[in-house]
Amino acid sequence: MVIREAVEADAVEMGRLHVRAWQAAYRGIMPDEYLDGLRPDDRIDLWRGHFSRADRSPMLVAVSTGAVVGFAVFGAEAAPEPSPSCGELYAMNLDPDYWGQGIGLLLLRRVMDALVAMGYGEAVLWVVPQNDRARALYESEGWSADGGVSTEDIMGVTVTDIRYRTVLPPASSSGVRPLDLADEAVACRVVDIQHASYRIEADLIGFDGIPPLHDTIADVRQHDLRWLGAWDDGDLAGIIAWTDVDGIREIDRLAVHPQFHRRGHARALVEHALDHPRVVVSTGTANTPARTLYESLGFVPIGTCEIVPGVTTTGYERVVPSS
Repeated sequence: MVIREAVEADAVEMGRLHVRAWQAAYRGIMPDEYLDGLRPDDRIDLWRGHFSRADRSPMLVAVSTGAVVGFAVFGAEAAPEPSPSCGELYAMNLDPDYWGQGIGLLLLRRVMDALVAMGYGEAVLWVVPQNDRARALYESEGWSADGGVSTEDIMGVTVTDIRYRTVLPPASSSGVRPLDLADEAVACRVVDIQHASYRIEADLIGFDGIPPLHDTIADVRQHDLRWLGAWDDGDLAGIIAWTDVDGIREIDRLAVHPQFHRRGHARALVEHALDHPRVVVSTGTANTPARTLYESLGFVPIGTCEIVPGVTTTGYERVVPSS
């Protein structure tokens, strides 16, 4: 399961999921006539419209076996007089077939991490009081009702929402934390780091066709990856990104800007990827610094591949034996 930034191609699955989630979560709370009349095409159009806006809010999707199974939308507090220090989780919906699998918890935590990265010190959300499943999830992560109430009439039925609030942890100026590539400055810096770092590897192995070396901002945003960044006194110094598919975590890229070499950032980034029983990665066979790092962390070589005549990569694997 992967949580990544949403892209326009996700709108169809999001629209269908949105209707299924509401029909399951709000049955008995909202009128049956209203819920049964929800049309996926209307929600698909809604989300396509969202992606067409230049000022669109950040959005994350949870993807399992290639399908979108959840999404969340968040940003600045949507209030008549919003606090500049307060963010908001506008919506979070999960496919009912995937309830109870911990996906909502992972998605909520990613949203909270992103709100911290955006500079917010607290956050709010609105939830229907009868939605016990959602309330239990929010409360398990430190959210609580703050007394705020709103009501809406839906086909003659008054539906009430209550406001939850949480205090977000302060953002550290150093350390490893999730990246929000919807942030233009972050995405731009990621591309800069990749270009500078992979230029060194390209020179080491004698091959400049390494894909991250040529990524644009649009490219990095399209990649279906989990992104983390290493920060050094307020500067984004390095990045790592991976996928989790079929029980295997594959490190897709690891890059540290040359300005921040030899400060332990690469090791710290890889260590954050090791909370998985099986992790694989590949690097240029001639990239001795990278190979030394992986081997020092318990990776073992599993083979080589010639990508062009005279240039090979070495694959590595780290497996944690089951207890």
